[in-house]
Parts: sequence; structure tokens; C-alpha cells
Amino acid sequence: MKNTMTKIAIQWFFLLTCVLFAQTVGVRPYEMDWAGRVEDDHPDAVLADFEEEGWTGECAGGTITVERTREQQLFGEYVLKATYCNTIESSQIYYIRPPEPLKAPEHFDAITLWVYGNPEAIEKDRASIGPICLNVQLTNAEGSATDIELYSVDWNEWFLCHKRLTPEQQEQFSRPGTTVTAIVLKPANNMEPRTLYFDSLSLYQEELQPLTFEPRPKRGVALFPGQDPGANTGEGTLPFPNRADTILPDSIGNNTQVFIEQEDN
Repeated sequence: MKNTMTKIAIQWFFLLTCVLFAQTVGVRPYEMDWAGRVEDDHPDAVLADFEEEGWTGECAGGTITVERTREQQLFGEYVLKATYCNTIESSQIYYIRPPEPLKAPEHFDAITLWVYGNPEAIEKDRASIGPICLNVQLTNAEGSATDIELYSVDWNEWFLCHKRLTPEQQEQFSRPGTTVTAIVLKPANNMEPRTLYFDSLSLYQEELQPLTFEPRPKRGVALFPGQDPGANTGEGTLPFPNRADTILPDSIGNNTQVFIEQEDN
């Protein structure tokens, strides 16, 4: 009887421990579920899906914790979580490094990275801290590292950062041996912890197919001299605008007149 009670107590202790220390599992964006998007748009080009552990962070004037987590969800089961905080009151640069440099494809001209933004940067600290800039560090075959700027974080929730390399950058990293050596956050001025989440880092050759569509109806007003009508060269006329003043508003006041005039150039 005593042994049975001991076994039951151990089982209950194990179950309680699992409940207390179970990791919170987030919910995927409903738009992604509705659209059936369960993997990256370029699954064969994903260099890091962050499903495995081993990523680390470093900063000389701050602390950064990097871990895989299920707190947020996008593709697969895990995303990468980075929590960073300055220890001195000056701008800092944070490096989030893979276990080993990630081998880039031989030909690529685009970089994408899914990022879950931190609302503090845009709601609480915009004036004093401002958004942090995301970069992907590429290192060429000769060992020269370059930070490719993706975007400055000014959003909540998941957002796809997309960067097309300049012709000069494409030439610089076109030779075999290029690797991704870090995700770089800069400049960081926050003295309180801030958190970002990452998923699906991809490098690929972007295929930009020409757009084809029927000409749209002509505009409802005469264009200024030399203005390009764009795609509005087809049959019919657009219903708006329908006057030369276009969207110039009427006044709600009495005995008023709205007009427009040109001064110099």
C-alpha cells in the first residue's frame, strides 16, 4: 500500500511539474491559416527555420538571450526569440549568430526574414529610443563581412522583411563561399528588455515575371502636359475624378469660394 501511494505521489508530482513548466504555445496568424500558408513562400531557399537549438547572441555593452520558443507561431513548431537590453547608456549593436555560418546559394539576389515586432519600440519609446534596424550579415569567400539592412522595426506582430541586393552587392557575393554569419540589431538604446521573434531566413534568386493585364479605362479628366497616362489607355472612362479640380473639397461655409492658382513654378 505504501509503495502504491508513493508511486501515485510521484506521478502527480510529475504531472504538476509538466503543467507548471510547460512552454506557452502561441497561435498562428489567422490570415495564414485561412490562406493555407503552412510553409515559407520559398521553402527550398530557407537557410534557417530555427527548429533546432544552437543560436547565440553577443553584445559588448548589453545582454542578449537567444532561444528557440513556441511563444509565437508561424512555420513549423519553433521560432527564434531574442531578448536584448543595454547595460550602458549608449547605442549598442547586437549579433545573433547561428551555430555555424550558413552557406548561401551560389546565385541569389533577395533576402527574406519573418520578424515579429516589439510594440514597445513604436508605442512607448519612439521619441527616446526609436525603432531598431534589422540587418543580415553576409561574409564573402575572402572573409569580408557586410551588414545588409532589411528594415527598421515599426510594426506589431509578424511581418515579412524583404531585401533585394543592389547590383554591386550581387557582384560582391556572387562567388562561391558566401555565408550568413549573423542577424544584426542596431542601433539599440533600450535600457529595459525588448524582445523580437524570427522565423524562416531565406536567400534566393528572385524571378520577376513581367506583368500582363488589359488596359484600364481612360482617366476622367485631362492630364497635365507631359504626364504619363500609365495603364489607363483602354476603352471607356473612369467614373472618378470627373472634374478638373479632382479631389479639391467643397467648403461647408456660407458665401465662400474654393479656387486653385499657380504661383511661380
